[in-house]
Amino acid sequence: MNAAPLLSIIIPVRDQWPLTRQCLHSLRAATSGDFFEVIMVDNASRDATLEACSPLGHELFGERFAVLRQETNLGFGPACNLAAHTAQGELLFFLNNDTVPKPGWFEPLHGALTAEPDLGAAGPLLVYPSPEQSTEQSTDTDGTPQTKSECSQTQHLGIAFCLQKRPHHLYEHFPARHPLVRKKRRVLALTGAALLLPRTLFLTLGGFFPGYINGYEDLELCARIRQQGLALRCVPKSTIIHYTSQTPGRFDHDQANAGLLHERCAALITPDLHRHLAQDGLKLSLTPWLLPHAAQQDEDFDRLAPLAQSPLPVLLDLLEAHPLWQDGYEAAGRLLQEKAAWYQTLKIRLRQANLCPSLAAYTHLLRAALKCGQKNLAAETQNKIAVINRILAAPHPLRRKAAHLANQARMLGEEDMERLYREAYTPDHC
Repeated sequence: MNAAPLLSIIIPVRDQWPLTRQCLHSLRAATSGDFFEVIMVDNASRDATLEACSPLGHELFGERFAVLRQETNLGFGPACNLAAHTAQGELLFFLNNDTVPKPGWFEPLHGALTAEPDLGAAGPLLVYPSPEQSTEQSTDTDGTPQTKSECSQTQHLGIAFCLQKRPHHLYEHFPARHPLVRKKRRVLALTGAALLLPRTLFLTLGGFFPGYINGYEDLELCARIRQQGLALRCVPKSTIIHYTSQTPGRFDHDQANAGLLHERCAALITPDLHRHLAQDGLKLSLTPWLLPHAAQQDEDFDRLAPLAQSPLPVLLDLLEAHPLWQDGYEAAGRLLQEKAAWYQTLKIRLRQANLCPSLAAYTHLLRAALKCGQKNLAAETQNKIAVINRILAAPHPLRRKAAHLANQARMLGEEDMERLYREAYTPDHC
């Protein structure tokens, strides 16, 4: 390479060659020019990655491609750190191999860093893969119409933290074209699955802390970036499909990782989920087992109530505009079940369970999963229902937890959250 590239794209991998191959092909198709290099860190893969990765990479990217083969699995953070020290680019872009970059992914991210000097890092909008990428109307196998409501769903728009300082993907499962997804906003954290930042900043901060095991190292890095007085922003004009957590055992160490993050960075994390929701005209709500989630304001609920009697196509379109509309999911799900349109029912019930969590929603989802032969989803949902029932069967610990969180909110001066937790679990609910 004659001149140092502007960008170094770093992709850590372990096995999963079909995903890596797809990622490399899509990266080449979506990224024109020769301003970048690609550095693949192979964490001791045992599949076709060993033989196939280097030839394909050089075929697609020429001398701008390199593989750093490791004899042991370093894990995500150390692998990225290794590549960052060999990178030549002014900017680093960390990218998971279970991703498909869409054309034009780089320019909006680079533009944001250039236009906003106080940005320390930027990330794209990550969306879940969907077989219905077009907006053309089609029909289900039973003749049920699929309208323009069949579009991709948001996976990552930035990370917000609840009162317990646990990370939440902001507006996960919202339609990717929803106005709240497209809104310009700054966040406390971004995922390392697709993250752009200056190489000098990354190295100055010491890279990803190696004490984490495949998770939460990106949250600490973001906290350290903000500690430098810099901001973070998701840039929705940049879009990447993310197949999410394809590596076996991806979440095995989450509890330990969360504890390490709290130990090292608790003072750098401020609960902000409720603030995002308030600024967007929504509110924070709690399930009976104290799970925080986004919800409609009461006036929106009242305004939409008469529309629950609408025909199915209208309901599906309304749910795209109002993805937190609980009655809409109930009405659409009921109509689809009457038609025995179980594939469509499953999609509606899955969104309902993700966005409007309740025991009823999980029960609906379980039935649809069984009808569609989705054994893994059915087993997962059944286990979730059992866990929730065990929690609800012991009301005294829930009361203590609610009281503790209410006191936490009071100490932070968050009166609305204090009231929410104090009212969440009263003796009347037991």
